Amino acid sequence: ETRAGVLERERRMPPSSGRNDTRSIAQLNQEVEALEKTRANAQQTREELGRRRENLDYRVMTLDTTYRDAREAAARAVQQKRKRDELAVTLVELQADGAAMGQE
Repeated sequence: ETRAGVLERERRMPPSSGRNDTRSIAQLNQEVEALEKTRANAQQTREELGRRRENLDYRVMTLDTTYRDAREAAARAVQQKRKRDELAVTLVELQADGAAMGQE
């Protein structure tokens, strides 16, 4: 190998793989394998987190719908109570009118 080729190869190598690096090819291969496993685990984790987020988004949407439905049901219940109260007042008034007519 020419001196220029050696210098070019050394220039392209990261600092950790310079002349002072005493790791063997087997050690480097083990490190590469460990990094590949870490990358694969990170990808699995990212995918799992994506699934969890989708699940949580769905649950939030469901809770929003449930809350809206409950709010609407509560509003209907309040309206029905007002109507019942109005009808009760009308009934009392009619009973009073009927009693007054009966006394005449």
